[in-house]
Amino acid sequence: MRIVSWLLVALLANVSGCLGRLSEAGILPNAPPANLPNNTPTKGMMGPLALKGISGKDAVRLEISLLEFTPGDSYPNEKIWTLADESGQNLEQRAILEENGLRIGTLGGQIPSELHRVIHSTKINPEPRGVQMFLNQPKQLQLGANYSECTIDLVREGRITTREYLRPNLMLEIIPEETGDNRIKLKVTPLVRHGEIEMEPRPVVHPSGYRHFEIVPRHTEDALGWMGFELQLGKGEYGIIGCGLGNPQSLGQLAFLNQQTQSPVQRMLLLRAVRHNSATGELPDREGPLPIATQAAGMGNSSQ
Repeated sequence: MRIVSWLLVALLANVSGCLGRLSEAGILPNAPPANLPNNTPTKGMMGPLALKGISGKDAVRLEISLLEFTPGDSYPNEKIWTLADESGQNLEQRAILEENGLRIGTLGGQIPSELHRVIHSTKINPEPRGVQMFLNQPKQLQLGANYSECTIDLVREGRITTREYLRPNLMLEIIPEETGDNRIKLKVTPLVRHGEIEMEPRPVVHPSGYRHFEIVPRHTEDALGWMGFELQLGKGEYGIIGCGLGNPQSLGQLAFLNQQTQSPVQRMLLLRAVRHNSATGELPDREGPLPIATQAAGMGNSSQ
């Protein structure tokens, strides 16, 4: 019996030693995410991260609705723009956006009944979702149009540059920043990810000291910084991104108006930024699809 006890102790010591080596190497299933701001609290990051949500004064939830309409529908081309404020960009940047087929605006105050209906429609708004992120940390958002290849006319300083892309993904990179007036500024940069995807190992060192390698996809990207713009959003306000019609090879029209499928679709993007709950310092406990009624009401998870 004494021999069995000693064997059990030795076995547990060996397992403990293995776990210690795994922890040292950083091979843990719930290691904190990399590249966090130095002052970011790590509360809630160990353990059930996917269930608990992120925490801290720098936490932001980006609510995303990619609305789908029949091409030529009057709502994304006319009606919503009569309610939106398109003056947020200076005249020079607004001209650049228009030349490249992009239309940008904001909508605040009481949500119009028609927009309430649109957001609440599972046909028009099939996959509303939320992304949890931190201030000053970028997220990339795909706009939905998929092409095996495409040709894009990029207009800059009055000159057109035509580029051909193989397997392009038309995307937006979004970085939330805090303003001094209790609003959130979204810095938005259009980009084109294209070509073959290659997998490569990348060393990751977490602020807590965990170290490991991740196998990550490497993409070829064209970031169109000169076409970037800003959306300043207060509590309950929406940023609206759509396309202007006129040039079928413009970035905006290719990104938001896909006529190369069996069911052509015109899309329009609504964004809303939500800060953490000031009482608990935490965001809502879920990341992923949003209840449509929550967005339609324009209030759930909106504490700032």
